[in-house]
Amino acid sequence: MKKCILAVLLFAFAFCACACGRVTGAILAPTMPGNTTPSANAPTSKQEPTGTVPTDRPTDIPATEPLTPTPTMKPENSPTPTPTQAPTPTPLPGDDGKIVVVLDPGHGGIWTGATSRGYVEAEITLKIANYCKEYIEKTYPSIKVYMTRTENKTFSNDLPTDLKERIYFAKEKNADVLVSLHLNAFNGKSSGCLICTQHQPQVKDDAARLGTLILEQLEALGIKSRAMSNGVRKGLYIRYSSDFFDDQGNPKEYYQICRNAANENLVGIIVEHCFIDSEDDTKYFADEEAIRRLAIADAKGIAKYFGIE
Repeated sequence: MKKCILAVLLFAFAFCACACGRVTGAILAPTMPGNTTPSANAPTSKQEPTGTVPTDRPTDIPATEPLTPTPTMKPENSPTPTPTQAPTPTPLPGDDGKIVVVLDPGHGGIWTGATSRGYVEAEITLKIANYCKEYIEKTYPSIKVYMTRTENKTFSNDLPTDLKERIYFAKEKNADVLVSLHLNAFNGKSSGCLICTQHQPQVKDDAARLGTLILEQLEALGIKSRAMSNGVRKGLYIRYSSDFFDDQGNPKEYYQICRNAANENLVGIIVEHCFIDSEDDTKYFADEEAIRRLAIADAKGIAKYFGIE
């Protein structure tokens, strides 16, 4: 009898041990089909840099993009998407055959741009644009000026959409050039003026010439040009995209304003007048008269581009 009871107890113990082993196995190794561990070769999306200084940017190159994350970019080897076409420009009444310049005060709305010691880039760029427009239209009557914004707001709270709409606005106005106005920032470590230009062949030479003429006027105010190794000239800067390519596989411009404008065959440059976080550069934007001088320098450079003295 004792042997029977002992045998029953041993059988029950063995059954429980097997059941527990099955539960433990279910936790350590999922019973769902397929491998849930990511493969070392699994593709990952390529992201556009998201900070003031993108991770692939050399540390001595100043930032020019807004402090805002941008959307996932396409992998390098995938086909280049066809850019969204802007509305077909139509002649505007009242221009009377004038040269059309679109000024783009950088940032605005939720995009404040760079800030330092109480200075806000979006506020200063709007002042520069207003003074520049006023000076051009008083001094050069053959030029008509439009502004992408006239107050503290933007086309969209989605950054890529906002930047594209600025270009579409310029196309709708039949712009001859678009000049995007900015101040730079680099943790107080840099100073001077810098212009981001274009390299796609249909706009490259004109963009470089416009940038050079504006730089000369800024230099006349005493602002030094940033020395860049891959620019057409000291102070001109071209940064190549690692994500966007033309039909021949050549990289397009990194900065969206320059790239989107070139996609529309429009000369479009970014003027980084000076560094908002540089004590050396503060005197160039610290008061209304200083800001007005920056604006006039832009205006004179633009006029010279069109052969107007």
